[in-house]
Amino acid sequence: MNRISNFTFLFVLLSALATSNPAIVAPPWAHPNANPCGDWQEVRWNGDGRCYRIFQQGPCPETMELAFQSDKAEAECRCPPRTAQWARDAKCHKLYHRGPCLLGRYFAPVINTRWGTCLDPEKECGEGHLYWPKEGGACYQRLTRGPCPIGELFVEEEQDSTIGVCRCDGRSELQSFRWNSNSEACYEPYSRGPCGKGELVLPSPLRCGCSSDLAQFHNESKGCHPLGTTGPCPPGHEFVQPGPDWSPAQCQCKELHAFWPETGACYREYSRGPCQAGSMILPATPPLTNRTQCVALPCSRGYLYVPEARGCFRAGTRGPCPLGKLVVFEDFVGVSYKGRCGCSSRDFPSQSWDSGSECYEVGVKGPCPKGHVFGPGGMCHTLYTKGYCQSAGEWLVPQGEGGAKCECRPGYGPVADDPNDPCQPPLVALARFLSNGF
Repeated sequence: MNRISNFTFLFVLLSALATSNPAIVAPPWAHPNANPCGDWQEVRWNGDGRCYRIFQQGPCPETMELAFQSDKAEAECRCPPRTAQWARDAKCHKLYHRGPCLLGRYFAPVINTRWGTCLDPEKECGEGHLYWPKEGGACYQRLTRGPCPIGELFVEEEQDSTIGVCRCDGRSELQSFRWNSNSEACYEPYSRGPCGKGELVLPSPLRCGCSSDLAQFHNESKGCHPLGTTGPCPPGHEFVQPGPDWSPAQCQCKELHAFWPETGACYREYSRGPCQAGSMILPATPPLTNRTQCVALPCSRGYLYVPEARGCFRAGTRGPCPLGKLVVFEDFVGVSYKGRCGCSSRDFPSQSWDSGSECYEVGVKGPCPKGHVFGPGGMCHTLYTKGYCQSAGEWLVPQGEGGAKCECRPGYGPVADDPNDPCQPPLVALARFLSNGF
C-alpha cells in the first residue's frame, strides 16, 4: 500500500470536511475557475501553463516561493513568511537578522511593502548586552533567556555582532546551559526553566530545586522564584534584591511604576492605572505634587505629555526635542499618555532618515542640502518642484526658516465643481467656464 505524505493527507482531510461541513471554506486557489490543476496542493503558473505545488519554490527565483494572489486569481512569486525582499539582489532574507546588511546592522521590514531595509540599532547597549530588534527594540544581557522562548538563550548572531538572536546550538559556551547532553534545550541557572511552581534551575549540574539559603527564596510562599519577574508579588511589582548579592529578594514596584495603596498594586506612570476613564495616574513630581494621584488627561487626542517640558505635544512633531528627534510614544505594552524624545521607525516609518537613527518632520530642511526639504519616506525634495505635494498643480515653496509648504503654481487654482483637486490648470478653469456659460 502506498504511503501518503502528511501534507497530502491534510488536504484530503480538508476536502472531506469541506464537503461535509459548509463552515469549512476552501482556500481561494482551490476554485476550479481560478485553478484548473484540480489539486489543492497545486496552482497553475501562467508563465508556462504548468501546475506546481504551492508554498514551494516551483518556477520562482531562488529564496522565493509560489503563492496565490486572490485579487487577480493567479499565482505569483513572493517571499516566505518572516522574510522580505532586498532591492539590491532581489532575494528574500530573514527579517531581524543581519541578512544582506553590514555587521552591526539588521534587516527590517518596510511597512506595507514586500521590501526590507538595513537599519542600525535604535539604542546602544551596555557591556555584556545585545540588541533585540523586534518589538520596538531593547537590550538584554547575553547568555540569559531575555526575550527568547523557553529552552533558548540570548546570544550574538555572529562573532563581534551587537545584534542578538535566540539559540541553543552547538557553540561551546552553551554546553554548560544544556539540560542534558542529549537535550536541545538551554536554561539559565536560577530561572524557572522546565521546573514546577516554587522551583528553579539549579547549576552544576542543571536540575530543579529550591533552598531557603538562596536569595530567590520567598519566605511567605516557601518557594523560589526568578529575580526580575513578578514571582509571588502583587501586580505591577517585581521580585528583586534591594541590596548586595547575598540579600534576600523582596517585592518592589517595577521601574516607572507608582504604588497605589488602595489596591496594593503598582501601575505604570502616566497610564490610566486605577483611575476613572479620562484620567491618568500622575506620580509624585515636586513641585507639582508630592504624592501619586489621579488627574484628568492633560492632552487632547493625538498629543502626548512630555514631563520634562511639562506640556503636550503632537506625536510625530519635533516639539521640545533636539534636532533629529521627534515626540514619540514611550516603550510600553499598553496605553500610556507620556511622550519622549526619540526616533521610532516603527511608529513613524515615513519620517525616519537613512538608518532610522534620526527622524524629522515633513516639510523642514532637516538633514537635506540647501534648497531642499525633508519629505515622506526619508527623501529630500527640491524647492519649486512637485516634490511630495498631492496635486499635479502644486509645488514646494519656502515657508519660515528652512521649511516648505505645498502651494498652487502661478496661474493654477481651484475649480468650483471639482473640490478634489485644489490646483487646476488655467485651461481647465477656462473650459469649465465656457462650458457652463454656453
